Amino acid sequence: MFSINDFKVHVHSVDIGRMVIAMSLYESIHGDVKGMIRVKDNINFFDNFINVEMGSVEISYTYLDKLVTFPFYANGVSDQKITKFGKEYSIDLISYSTMNKQMNRICEVYNGTSNDILANLWKKSNGETIKLIMDSKCASKGKYIVPNIKAGAAMVNIVQSAYDNNNTGMFLYQRLVEGGDTRFTSLHDMQNTEFKDTNKSLFKIHNEFTDIDSLNKSGTTIGSSNSFILKNYNKNYVGKLSDGLWGKEITQIELDKTKELVLGNAEYTNVKEFKYKASEKLYDNNVINLFTSPSASNDNMITNMKYRLFNTVLEASDCVAVPNLGCGMVVDVEQGGSNLSRTKADGAYLIAHINHRYSMNDGEMNYVQDIGLVRE
Repeated sequence: MFSINDFKVHVHSVDIGRMVIAMSLYESIHGDVKGMIRVKDNINFFDNFINVEMGSVEISYTYLDKLVTFPFYANGVSDQKITKFGKEYSIDLISYSTMNKQMNRICEVYNGTSNDILANLWKKSNGETIKLIMDSKCASKGKYIVPNIKAGAAMVNIVQSAYDNNNTGMFLYQRLVEGGDTRFTSLHDMQNTEFKDTNKSLFKIHNEFTDIDSLNKSGTTIGSSNSFILKNYNKNYVGKLSDGLWGKEITQIELDKTKELVLGNAEYTNVKEFKYKASEKLYDNNVINLFTSPSASNDNMITNMKYRLFNTVLEASDCVAVPNLGCGMVVDVEQGGSNLSRTKADGAYLIAHINHRYSMNDGEMNYVQDIGLVRE
């Protein structure tokens, strides 16, 4: 376990870093970074500086020479305890993009690819200050009439219906190490985003057990964990089968291979399913609706691919924190070590989420990561 240095937490431009006793920052491929800081307040900071309008909270620190800075917006105070020495409470944090998507409503008409429409929605709600990175080019296109709804809801509609040139679904998310930038990435491109170690090999999340050779190498403890839990291995298989997750023509994404396999119907079932789809044309002018793909099979394929990504869910807890690691990256997993054997649950995984946990111990802020890993 390593500690962070130069830790600062600016609330209303006042640094309360020395008052923070614990912190949790969470990132996921399903959305924006959010978090919580636990404050031990013996100087009555709460009454003097925290108002109805919570304001900005900027967190910064260095970890193994990597500077991490992230701007948040305080979203409330909870679990306050009052003693004769002062107060202890939690400040909930959301990213500025989350706030903007909730505060701004959009009533507009957009036309073009999903990239074009999302970029316009983003600019309308976030302006030019928060960067949107388009990692993937979408094949989905059409017209979207936004009926005076929150910007966040409009963006969710785009993300859920979008797919790239490889017919894989899209994700809109943030990484802590990227300081508030937001990415729009397809599953196909995620599986090619390999996180490499110093030897340019696929980075390994590994068991903390070591041998003599590994002890003599610097940096081998980074990414080690003493707790691997296989949370889900093809759970609810019968339900997935009846929903058609393997019963239609699909494109299979394999993290440990660079090719795609197009598979025909693998199973047949008597379960009947009725679906009602949106009109392919808007009004009578033959304008294509964005939310209709070229065929219904594409809709099923793209949706099911996202579900199948979570067929195997592995949690690596209390990892020695890895600098520059973020969700949407691929790593290798080796749960064995020393005299422990390998398991078929080892191999390449996509990082679905990371819970960055910090705790004060003897004047030092220790840092570990709980890493959620998924694969088909």
